[in-house]
Amino acid sequence: MPMYVQFLLHWVDTVIVWYRQVFTACMEGTKEDAHKLIEKMKVKLVGDEKDLIGKPLMKVVMRKWLPAGDALLQMITMYLPSPVTSQRYRVGE
Repeated sequence: MPMYVQFLLHWVDTVIVWYRQVFTACMEGTKEDAHKLIEKMKVKLVGDEKDLIGKPLMKVVMRKWLPAGDALLQMITMYLPSPVTSQRYRVGE
């Protein structure tokens, strides 16, 4: 297996392990265990977020740790054609 494939698989495996640990700590563990893991991940909780438990805490942590919205917006702005350009090939001339 090529080295870059091994690197990517190792990174994906690491992310999955972290996700499982966070999920278990937030959903089944104590609040203190969850906050220790969150601090280890360098995710900063502010205000009322520190008081959350269970699924709401999991949502906040995932939103801050892996901000999919930012990546999605960047991909849309980079790769979708402008409305003027896309209208030309959809309607035809």
